[in-house]
Amino acid sequence: MQQRWIIVTLLCLILFFFQLGSLPLMDPDEPVYAQTAKEMLAAGDWLSPRIFGEVWFDKPPMYYWLVAGVTMLLGPTEWAARLPAAAMALGTVWLVYAFMKNRFGSASAAASAVVLATSLEFFYLAKGAVTDSTLTFFLTACLLAYWEKRIMLAYVLAALATLTKGPVGLLFPGAILLLELLSRGDWRGFIKLQLPKGLLVYAAVALPWYIAMYAVHGQVFVDTFLGMHNVTRFTSAEHDVSNVWTYFVPVLILGFFPWVTLLPQTVWLAWKEAQYERRTLRFLLLWAAFIFIFFTIAKTKLVSYILPMFPPLAMLVGWRLSRLWVQPVKQRAWAIACGALHGLLGAGLVYGQALMPALAWGAFLAAGILLVTGAGASWQIWRGGYQRAWVTLAAGASAFLLTLVLVLLPLAAPQFTAKEIAEDFKANYDGASSVYVIKFLRPGFVYYTDASTEEVGTTLFHNKVDTRAVLQQMVSRQERAYFVLRLSDYRLLSEAEQKKLTVLSTRYEVLLLLKEGTL
Repeated sequence: MQQRWIIVTLLCLILFFFQLGSLPLMDPDEPVYAQTAKEMLAAGDWLSPRIFGEVWFDKPPMYYWLVAGVTMLLGPTEWAARLPAAAMALGTVWLVYAFMKNRFGSASAAASAVVLATSLEFFYLAKGAVTDSTLTFFLTACLLAYWEKRIMLAYVLAALATLTKGPVGLLFPGAILLLELLSRGDWRGFIKLQLPKGLLVYAAVALPWYIAMYAVHGQVFVDTFLGMHNVTRFTSAEHDVSNVWTYFVPVLILGFFPWVTLLPQTVWLAWKEAQYERRTLRFLLLWAAFIFIFFTIAKTKLVSYILPMFPPLAMLVGWRLSRLWVQPVKQRAWAIACGALHGLLGAGLVYGQALMPALAWGAFLAAGILLVTGAGASWQIWRGGYQRAWVTLAAGASAFLLTLVLVLLPLAAPQFTAKEIAEDFKANYDGASSVYVIKFLRPGFVYYTDASTEEVGTTLFHNKVDTRAVLQQMVSRQERAYFVLRLSDYRLLSEAEQKKLTVLSTRYEVLLLLKEGTL
């Protein structure tokens, strides 16, 4: 039994930690977290997150603290920025394994852990310097602690989730547990929540940072953090293109690949037919459903938001797989869906490489892995070899994910990072002139240069700045200045204004420009 845990752990170490620091930080999100931790360390201020020399109220401090701690040991590197996310992802897989082992046995535990670790979105966010893996770890630990009747520990973990991403740290587990109790009509269950004592424990852990921030920064902290970055994100769309109710359907299909093809029957059977541990299965269903519905209702939608539903989905699919191993039934629909989805994604990669020729050989390699995996797994499912199919899917997914890390992402990364243009800037900068950087590129540019910059860009939630007018005003200043712009931003200027700027470097569609003037 211990051997299965070791294999799962080794798989996670390879997937999550291998080449973790090999890619530059990707704009715009990763550099924000890395730069904020870097500036908190430089200022010696562990209370107030800050970026570009100003206090930053976007997120609570947990991930910044973790990155700052690692940075103290390793220095400001890509590895340091991403290590906490990878460690939290590994911790989440361990939680899933331990919970399923206690409830359904080691076979279900291994199946669930591998399903989670090899899911595309979980893997991707495990290797990204963003908060989602950390939030998912604390929420998963909180809900599973409650289910194992460690009530006070659950409140502590909810508080840590609140220090990671705000009120959702309490709202999500509270709402999920409330729905679970209501679904069973278990009114006495509310007594077992020990709300008075539990909320005191929660407040003792979660509130000191919030109280201290209010004491130092006053009402602006409440208005910006709770108002704009929580309430407004829920009620207003930050990005209009994502404000459609079907947004998370393709996100789930791709993000939970390759296991999503088994999900429909798993959900149905877990709700309708499961007799043993029926309450646990319904709890997992309610957990996943609440996360999905909540963010579907929310106006602002990002791909990473539904990550907290992946652990319960993985546990449900792991449960279903382990049942098929001992009670095999025909799975023709799963076989067809599995082969079709692998084939579609493989074809998509082949088609997509024509749009980005630099990725051609990597895309063909990844497509080949998908097609071989899909064909092999579908054939085994059709013949009833479900354990072999699970191994094939897990091995194929692992090979595909490693191909992304070793081949495709290194080829694509220069188009999504400010690192290369930052290196060009350092080679050309005179050390004194003003530096103007478009908003999208500014966090990464500052992280890699430590330069003092002024931002050109837009604000959140439709309070848009006229980028063209701002650029025109900056170009008209009587000073020597450097500009870092995307080609689309540069084209907003008139021909006469463009002539005032000398192109020093071009990296894909990012330009380093110099406007001569008086030093």
